[in-house]
Amino acid sequence: EGSEEEPSDEHDDGPCDPHYWLDAQNAIIIAGTVRDTLIARDPNHAAAYRDRASELIGKLATLDVELKQQLGAIEHPDIITFHDGFAYFARAYGLNVRGTFEPFPGQEPSAKDIVALHELVSVYTIRTLYREPQLSDSVIQAFVNDVDVSIATLDPLGGADDRQSYIELMRSNARVLQETLNTNSDLR
Repeated sequence: EGSEEEPSDEHDDGPCDPHYWLDAQNAIIIAGTVRDTLIARDPNHAAAYRDRASELIGKLATLDVELKQQLGAIEHPDIITFHDGFAYFARAYGLNVRGTFEPFPGQEPSAKDIVALHELVSVYTIRTLYREPQLSDSVIQAFVNDVDVSIATLDPLGGADDRQSYIELMRSNARVLQETLNTNSDLR
């Protein structure tokens, strides 16, 4: 169900973005919910759950500030992602998801979608399209070559060598964005 907390995409014709955890403030809420659930189910270990949650919440709050500082300095924060998976991240850290390559999960873009993406690349001087390691990007290769943009990876799930923890995942995504958007800023 919709609520004020859910980000909306400009075209509003896709499903809502379930990637709630890609905002560290939401991860803090999740940690509190898990803590409270564990305490309710196992009150004998409540102090341990509180201590561990407090430690994690402190790290998440620090991460949130770090990412806001790191990404808040980007002059041209416009991006195109592979699918609607980074709305929470973008909203939290000052980015603008101007478009997505895949309109719905598993659905290739139509000719109309491709034309719209070409326009977005031109209007916003997009130089990098962001893929996801869990999804095949073979369908975007022709587009990338046609509009002369590069591909970088944003990961909504983690689990790779340098992205085993939530904090590593978020820092990796921020690093990729900072490197690719700062590299492109002199082209605008």
